[in-house]
Amino acid sequence: MRWRVVRIIWFREVRDQLRDRRTLFMLLVLPVILYPLLGVSANYFIFLFTEKPVVVGIAGLEHLQIAHDLGGKPLPPLVDGERFAGNLFVETADRELIHVRTGDREALHAELQQGLLDALVTFDPEWVQSLVAGQTPVFKLALRGQESVLSKETVIETSDDRGQKAYAQVLPVLRAWRQLIVRQRMQALGAPSPQYAEPFRIPTLGLKSEFAFGRIFPFLIVMMSLTGALYPAIDLCAGEKERGTMETLLISPAGRSEIVAGKFLTVWLFSTLSAVLNLGSLGFTAWQFGSAMVARHGESAFPLPGVAALVWGFVLLLPLAGFFSAISLAVAVYARSTREGQYFLMPLSVVTLMLTLISMMPGTELTPLYSLVPITGASLLLQDLVNARTPEDIPWLYLPPVLLALVGYCYLALQWAVHQFNEEGVLFREAERVDLRLWVRQALREKQPLPTPGRALICFLAVILLQWYVGLAASNWPLLAAVVAVQVIAVAGPPVVLAVLLTRYPLRTLLVTRLPSPPPSVVPGEGSRSPTSVPPLPPGEGSGVRDNQEMLVWIAFAVIAALATHGPLVTAIETLLHRYPEIAEHLRHLEMQFPLDQSLPVLILVLALLPAACEELAFRGFILTGLRNGLGTRQGILISSLFFALAHGDPFRLVTTFLLGLLLALLATRSGSLGPGIAFHGLHNALAVMAGWCRRQVESGYDVPLWEQVEALIYNPVSVAASGLVLAGLTLWLLLQPPRPLPDVRINRS
Repeated sequence: MRWRVVRIIWFREVRDQLRDRRTLFMLLVLPVILYPLLGVSANYFIFLFTEKPVVVGIAGLEHLQIAHDLGGKPLPPLVDGERFAGNLFVETADRELIHVRTGDREALHAELQQGLLDALVTFDPEWVQSLVAGQTPVFKLALRGQESVLSKETVIETSDDRGQKAYAQVLPVLRAWRQLIVRQRMQALGAPSPQYAEPFRIPTLGLKSEFAFGRIFPFLIVMMSLTGALYPAIDLCAGEKERGTMETLLISPAGRSEIVAGKFLTVWLFSTLSAVLNLGSLGFTAWQFGSAMVARHGESAFPLPGVAALVWGFVLLLPLAGFFSAISLAVAVYARSTREGQYFLMPLSVVTLMLTLISMMPGTELTPLYSLVPITGASLLLQDLVNARTPEDIPWLYLPPVLLALVGYCYLALQWAVHQFNEEGVLFREAERVDLRLWVRQALREKQPLPTPGRALICFLAVILLQWYVGLAASNWPLLAAVVAVQVIAVAGPPVVLAVLLTRYPLRTLLVTRLPSPPPSVVPGEGSRSPTSVPPLPPGEGSGVRDNQEMLVWIAFAVIAALATHGPLVTAIETLLHRYPEIAEHLRHLEMQFPLDQSLPVLILVLALLPAACEELAFRGFILTGLRNGLGTRQGILISSLFFALAHGDPFRLVTTFLLGLLLALLATRSGSLGPGIAFHGLHNALAVMAGWCRRQVESGYDVPLWEQVEALIYNPVSVAASGLVLAGLTLWLLLQPPRPLPDVRINRS
């Protein structure tokens, strides 16, 4: 890639964007004026609604004042002038928010109906007599907007905001008055002190404003960073197609990857600027707003985060904006017009909104799992950075995984954008007519040698949907029957059907027939479209004479790797369980599903070997082959492993499943067959099933002496350390091996 060419394209695109007044206003001007306007509006509404006191009418107060309780003492005073009694409030300022108006019942009731009162309290002689007699009468409280103000029901329903606010203000007062009556009665009965009826007081929860600010702040920054990438990406791709300038750029001496790099840097620049301007404008507005509303102890309501936290927040915005920029480019280039580009990018906005809202849910905090979830991990980390006042408050442990995950997602999205720009059918896509029958007929008639990345994605989506529907249909079946149905129909069904219907070499697509050995010039990790790709075999011919001895060596290698993986993996999981008990409970729930009435060989066959074979057909067969066919080996391994982890639907095992998927994908690409992967996968599952089954047997009172010896041998520190070293060596050797190339798909269809 020539940096000089990329720089020319970059500067050209930036100049074009700077000439667009709408882009400048939306991305640069709007953040500067939006948040001050929001701050002024919020200040106005707070003054208008929060500071306005409620008006409470009290009818029949004279009946209450002449009543006498136990010991002949009058009831504690409820009203003092135009306010409730001062000893009924914890904070003196709260007393000023309630006005009391006494008078005749009918007159006050009419004022309530007219909206002049927010609440009405009624004391009639019968109610007061019941109170002093020691009964528990229902307090007669009516609210504005209540359908029946004279109802004696214990539930008050109103949709009026002022009525609801009045209830919230009056309720603590009535509880305090009730407590005073209880104290007075206990004293009359001979209690040692007035506090006898209240042995302790519970402190109230004061939600600091910076807590809500720390949750809203990252949400706005993430969404505005996405907005800063959407509009330039649509204009640079779909807009250029409309203006007819895309063809001029494509016939220039610049390569497709250089064009993508220039456009990506432009979108990244505007997305970062939008996020930084929103960050600065929102922070300044919050500081001004907090200074105007000084807290009671003389501190600002919105204390600013430390300098180190702000610096790391800016560093975090760079890969986040890069991820949004790359994925927006990849989607926008598929659109034929700016209007269509907005339609295509709308799902991205919805997904981003959902992932960001997860971080705002109560109880959600940054964990190793969430740190790897795109957008959610960044939003949670931004929350911690906003609330960090000192360098010690910064979550240093989670900075590397969140940043590395964002960089990885940005790289994958950028590779997808490059792939989109290399596809002529994407760049010059004509108007399409939706005809499913015609598409199926054409796909069956014009079979390709191998699947494409798009069809690999279709296979993954089919697996996910079928797992959901078949799982629902088999939810009432026995466990083993449900597992067989899900694995055979939902997991193995889509890749086998798609390979037979849509490809000319289904056995090679599924890696059932072994791929040929790579030529000496193949570089490890190169894609299938390199010049070293081998020519396709004629129809009906196999993959050549299979080297049985070499295949046995690969299977033995896979068995040793599976044995070396089990001990360190279980030890790492047990270490993690001590830190996160919810994961331990989840894994315990999975083990409890093992049926004790089935023999161990049956469980291994159904729960270990069958899933291994079916999942390898799907993820290391059809999906990995399709991804390698269009994106290359590296990207194919990464994306297929991510699909493999997501398909399991278990967030607690997402990372471990992804790592196992990487190892299985390396085995498939280096050996050129599913055999070693099935052996590794099946043995790994079998060890897990055996461990869970044996633990269930021991807990149920059965003696399993052989397993206790095996457990002591596998999980002791020396064996775990040795297994880790063996696994590291085997993985390094796998990485150094060249992948077996796929057949060259650039052939005539004759």
